[in-house]
Amino acid sequence: MGIKLAWLVTAQGRVVAWRWDRAEAPDNVFREVATQYEGQTITLCDNGFRETEAPQQNLKYCQRGTWNERFLIETTLSWVTEVFNSKKMYHRVTEHLTARLGYMAALLNCLLDITNGERSLAQFAI
Repeated sequence: MGIKLAWLVTAQGRVVAWRWDRAEAPDNVFREVATQYEGQTITLCDNGFRETEAPQQNLKYCQRGTWNERFLIETTLSWVTEVFNSKKMYHRVTEHLTARLGYMAALLNCLLDITNGERSLAQFAI
């Protein structure tokens, strides 16, 4: 069983909102993570977030490689995969999986505080 994880990340890399769903869920089920901040910010997202009935003003749809800010997302997701070992989670209870994902978001925010916003963990390898 796989999952999809959607994080709303600030320009500094901090996670401010998140949600997960099963792997076969369409991307646009995660729209509510971003639309709750309508009028406060814009959110860069993939074309999978498009919805024909109700376009949102704060969603900015962009193609791959068009915004440099998307590099921040890729770096954050590599942390999730490499540092937090999220490719191999064996939780069988929804609440346990939700707790682990919440802990990962909180830990990422703490690591950004400790490293003064640097996204490199090389200083901890010494």
